[in-house]
Amino acid sequence: MTPQQAPEAEKELQSSLLRISIICASSIQSLREPVQPTILPAHPSQASSSSSSPSSPSSPSSPSSPLPPHADKLSAQIAGDLTQLFTLIQKHTTNLALALKPSSKSTQPTSSNNLPSPVSGLDSKSLEAAQAQIVSLGSDLLPKIVFLAKKACKDRQVYRKLSNAGPNDQEKRKLEQLAKEMGAQLMSADQLGIPPSERDDLEKVLDYSLGNSFAREIRSAVEDVIGSIADLLHSLLDDRAKTALQSASHARDRADGLASLNHKLDDLPVTTSNHPAELRKRTLAANNLVWETCAKYTGDRNADGTTRTITSIAPNGVRTKVHVKGLSRSNLEASKRSWNNRVELMRDGLQEFKQGIDAEHSNHAAADDHDEFAFPDVTPLSLEQKDRLRQLSNLVKMGNLTHETILKEIAKSASWINTIDLDEVEELAKQLEESQDELVAACLYGEKDAGLEANMFDHSAGDDAQAAGVAAHDDADADLTEEQAIEKAVVRTFEQYVSAVVSLSAYVTDRQHLVDKVHIACATEEDGDFAAVFGAKFNALSKILSEASSNITLRTRSFTSSAKAADQPSSVQHQPIVQANDEFKVEVFVRELESIASKLGNATKITDRAIAEQLDSADPLGPMRKGYILPTFKDVCAPDYKSSSAETAPDAESLYMCGNSLGPLSRLTKKYLEQEIEAWGRKAVLGHFEHPYGTPWTQMEKRVGELCANMVGAKQSEVVVMATLTGNLHSLLATFYRPATKPFGVDFDGDVEAAKKQGNKIKHKIIFEQKAFPSDQYALMSVIELNGYDPATSLVPLVPKNGSKTLETADILATIEKCGKEGETAIVLIGGIQYFTGQLFELEKLAAKAREYGILFGVDLAHAFANVPLALHDWGIDFACWCTYKYGSSGPGGIAGLFVHEKWHHANLTRQAGWWGHEKETRFSMPDKFVPTRGAEGWQTSNPSMLDMASLKGSLETLAKAAEYGVNNAKDQGLEGAGQGKVGKGTVMPVLRSKSLRLTAYLEMLLVSPGFLPDGFDIRIVTPKDPL
Repeated sequence: MTPQQAPEAEKELQSSLLRISIICASSIQSLREPVQPTILPAHPSQASSSSSSPSSPSSPSSPSSPLPPHADKLSAQIAGDLTQLFTLIQKHTTNLALALKPSSKSTQPTSSNNLPSPVSGLDSKSLEAAQAQIVSLGSDLLPKIVFLAKKACKDRQVYRKLSNAGPNDQEKRKLEQLAKEMGAQLMSADQLGIPPSERDDLEKVLDYSLGNSFAREIRSAVEDVIGSIADLLHSLLDDRAKTALQSASHARDRADGLASLNHKLDDLPVTTSNHPAELRKRTLAANNLVWETCAKYTGDRNADGTTRTITSIAPNGVRTKVHVKGLSRSNLEASKRSWNNRVELMRDGLQEFKQGIDAEHSNHAAADDHDEFAFPDVTPLSLEQKDRLRQLSNLVKMGNLTHETILKEIAKSASWINTIDLDEVEELAKQLEESQDELVAACLYGEKDAGLEANMFDHSAGDDAQAAGVAAHDDADADLTEEQAIEKAVVRTFEQYVSAVVSLSAYVTDRQHLVDKVHIACATEEDGDFAAVFGAKFNALSKILSEASSNITLRTRSFTSSAKAADQPSSVQHQPIVQANDEFKVEVFVRELESIASKLGNATKITDRAIAEQLDSADPLGPMRKGYILPTFKDVCAPDYKSSSAETAPDAESLYMCGNSLGPLSRLTKKYLEQEIEAWGRKAVLGHFEHPYGTPWTQMEKRVGELCANMVGAKQSEVVVMATLTGNLHSLLATFYRPATKPFGVDFDGDVEAAKKQGNKIKHKIIFEQKAFPSDQYALMSVIELNGYDPATSLVPLVPKNGSKTLETADILATIEKCGKEGETAIVLIGGIQYFTGQLFELEKLAAKAREYGILFGVDLAHAFANVPLALHDWGIDFACWCTYKYGSSGPGGIAGLFVHEKWHHANLTRQAGWWGHEKETRFSMPDKFVPTRGAEGWQTSNPSMLDMASLKGSLETLAKAAEYGVNNAKDQGLEGAGQGKVGKGTVMPVLRSKSLRLTAYLEMLLVSPGFLPDGFDIRIVTPKDPL
């Protein structure tokens, strides 16, 4: 090709660009058109089967209609092929960028008709190279990615025709013949345009259905890439070709739809000059966009499913941050993405509830300041409305958790594959999200029309049905006041929300009777004013929601087979016998077990598995198990271990009963640790004050201290999280045991010499458990020796009598009284729970007796923290310390905590001093003199490890969910006869203790039941049967 031929080559190139630009627009339009799903012919051996139960892929089929590949295999192939094609598109754009680079042979622009374009002035070889890349894009790669997208859409739902040999077929033929004789025209389902999902002559075959979520993701990715290619081609057009393209677009619009281009270039900071060199810069920018768009889908996302940010080097050498989405390789993987987005949106809705509860009445902004695009203000709520909102908020928390639990169960299990349709789960979950939005709209924003749309739970309903529903509402509510209309909307949306949660749970767990319960409860008319109606509805629906939220076990049979069994009697509706924790009686619990066994019949014994299943089904704390990562059998068993059932399969969770040594890992802890590692990498030292997840390291201890205070029944100022258990014990003893310098106790402020002359005795003795954990004994001995005394004479051991392994409370009280009268005892140090026997000491009684004689009372809570309810403040405990890696699940060697009663906060107590314990206001001014922070934080010496704090925070927040799921018994709060400043036992541990007492009683009953354990097992229980 000679230089004189360049204008002709450029003209030919413009023609190709125009043709392929039209193909791009037409391709996008075709992808947006409805696609009929694949319908397979009836199987010769098939009579009738479940609408959601697939035929086996290995079953024989008609030779003329081979079965499609399995869905997982086909979806992975489509994703893999698209990834390769997107990579090839990147390669072509790189080659195009090289072709557009002017060579030494390039001339001044001499394009035909003097129409400037990016290719004006290029030499013939460059034009030829550009033509080759563009034609390859449009004629080869573009059709291939469109084909794959259409394939994904067509096979998103695969149906099979059912055999006509049904029991009603003869009756059907009679009706058809009668209709013909009457002159009627018979039309098939295809002619009527009935959707396959609504036809009774088709069944959905899950084994071959790619799924809606996967199909939508593939189509979206292909549209995105084609749109970027279209932008690139558009940037290369000269004015004449652009005019022709615009004319084609208008003509197609009139014929209903040439899809528009992305126009991403409009947002780029490039010049609008018509000089070819400047136009080439714009084209290179478009070229980069194609490259970046493809890069979004060709990489792998993070392990947790979130987008991964990489630095992409575009064809022109520009480095760009690209958020890699990747392509899902299955419908499950694609569904997880939409699930995660929905979870975040639903959490936002729950946060709106909280803001509504916390909001105070305020004057609305002036009319002049009104922003028509702003979200509506929350309607100011009365105290009564806020109480109602709190009730609803708790239920929404339960509903959200149910939603999340279901998704997690589906994500981690493979047992559902042939029984649960992910498209149905997606649709039900969407309805749940919509119903929550409507509930928020009614409760917070006073929208009286909330929840009225006829297609709220029927997305196939047409506009006519929706209009009819709204019209019917207008007629029925014409006489209602504004307030009454809003109240009606609250009840309506509340019913819809519970119905949505229960429908989702019922579908995946094969409990359709729950849906019937909801329908009955919603249809029941209640009398009285709004408060009475709402209260009755709330009581009825909250019970059903609680049932639907518990015992989430995925169905193991198809929907149709479940429906056939719907009329069969459900399992026993068990209601636990509620006992106050301090009044718990094992015999009452055993009677409860016997009652369940009686209802189940068939000679059921209280040691049978069916009893445990009933207890689980009625356990509100059941979902909390999902908050932990438990070791699997393959992780803890010997390599040659052989499974005997599905429950002991290699991947099944083991029974973990070692929390007294090391608690299991909570999922929140794993999440928080990953966040802190990321923050450390991204922010480094700035993370102390600027944190990407809003938890700056200088403030993290506040949240963790608050959680710990709740666990031990203390004020937040009395608790600090720091160091290790034995290290904290040394720190506390360094303050509270100082016989060498404070011979009459740290609280003595009189004349020491005068007191000696009066015969006051030096307080150097410490009462302790003889069988205390060795570390406590070592610490006590060393601190006594450091003060110049002999452990042999300064330690007073508490020894069980008469060969018993446990200590009697009366004997401990007697020892304290005896030592108190002698006047030489400084401290009683005892464990909250004896580590060897599990005996729970009556700390309140013991502390009161020590106080009578001016003896300080300290506690080692190693086995009591996060295990039993405590009220350290109300019991007057002077100091305490604990580790958190046992029941607190903070991880091996996790950070510990200590408690100092507020009565000591104003005392001028000497303590081991360190910079982090200095008062916060002047800490960073680096003063020479130590001034302790007021409260327990003043005992800190060093800043805590942020990884340890994150680990403990995740675990304690997991435990704190017990307050949301469970029901607090007023008697368990420790607030009876509460006086001013009483703290109680917190909101978490009383609920967990109720479960713990039942679990322990149940285990004890099993262990001592004759025949439960194999012969040769010798079981002796040394823990007192009475919890105290």
